[in-house]
Amino acid sequence: MGYSIDNVTAELDQFGVGYSYPVCANITDLSGFFSSNRNIKYGGAAISDRDTLLVSINGLLSGNELYELAPMGMTKLDVKKVLLLPSYIVDVRGMTDGKKYRFKIQFSTNGGKNFPDQQSNVLTLVDKLKQWSANV
Repeated sequence: MGYSIDNVTAELDQFGVGYSYPVCANITDLSGFFSSNRNIKYGGAAISDRDTLLVSINGLLSGNELYELAPMGMTKLDVKKVLLLPSYIVDVRGMTDGKKYRFKIQFSTNGGKNFPDQQSNVLTLVDKLKQWSANV
């Protein structure tokens, strides 16, 4: 069984808040000292009803890591279209709960049969993040 929208929604449901535009993403957590761009994990992202970015990183052995990132805590938010690919890369940095974070999140609009609404959700999520980046 592969990774599907059911896995993503199950991970995002752990936040206990309503959300919109759930998408599958490749996430690189660059927050730690020994972080590497090669440590890419699967996960999900969505916009919560509280107007925050929900990020769930699926750890194979360590379980899920959940982050709720408020726009007010973000110090950097860059949204870029990847050249020649149907995807976007979001570089987000900031502080939450007294800890610094830095994530590179890649959303692909080509979700395949396991992610039927991926393209429309990615485009809407990216538009929302671009609005936030104008204020950061």
